[in-house]
Amino acid sequence: MITTAEASRKIRAALRTAFPGTKFAVALSAGCSITWTDEGPSVVQVEDALLAAGCGEAKISWDDKRYIRIDTDRSNDTLYFDRFNAAERAAYQQHLERRREEERAFAQHTAEVIRDAYKAKRAAIAPLKDHTPPPIQDATVFEAFERLRQRAEAEVSITEDAERRPSWAPPLVLEEELANICYELGYLTDDNKWIARFWATFATPKRSGRWLREHVSNLPLTCLSCRGFSIPVDADGCKDAPVCDDEMPDYLSHLVGRTVTAAEWQAAQNDKT
Repeated sequence: MITTAEASRKIRAALRTAFPGTKFAVALSAGCSITWTDEGPSVVQVEDALLAAGCGEAKISWDDKRYIRIDTDRSNDTLYFDRFNAAERAAYQQHLERRREEERAFAQHTAEVIRDAYKAKRAAIAPLKDHTPPPIQDATVFEAFERLRQRAEAEVSITEDAERRPSWAPPLVLEEELANICYELGYLTDDNKWIARFWATFATPKRSGRWLREHVSNLPLTCLSCRGFSIPVDADGCKDAPVCDDEMPDYLSHLVGRTVTAAEWQAAQNDKT
């Protein structure tokens, strides 16, 4: 067994001796190939010269073709012979280069078309106008929401080790306007009561959420765990919600008539069962 470098030197020496007028390229470290032009000897002549010089061992493949295997420190490698026409090889290389140029040009054209289409789409969008919020009609709205926030925070338990947001969602009786809209949208059916829940949204108690609020957010609201409210309509999912006994604030009374008393809620559940 010899090294790859030694096998390369031995093959080059054998080819120079047998065919002094032909230039061979021997690359055993990259594919075990021997390359030369068709102006030189045939593949059979090269194989015979290498076998005569002891550069490899002849083997017969399953289709009765001869091939040469060399035993090096890397492995038992099979020699690959590439006898090519110089003009055809040059034409093929030019063809590959043209194909690459065409692909690059097509990719560039595609990128330009996409960029122009994006610019045209952006230009067709009307610029946003400065939005000025309407003046506050009733300053007591903020006071009412503040009372609701305080109540929600007082009626739930939030600990440092909690992993989930608490739930606070008293059931509400819907007034005719909002109930009809929910009915038309399919949120309520003939089998449902005109009842929704007043959901409080709490900040996540997880440490990752607290870190983001304290170090990243521009509005950390450190002392406020209740962040807002929503009124999703879900008449069948309110049975475990806490019940409020007082009236709703005036700013919601035209849509949500009032909160449900404990007796009314229990009566509604009995009617459903």
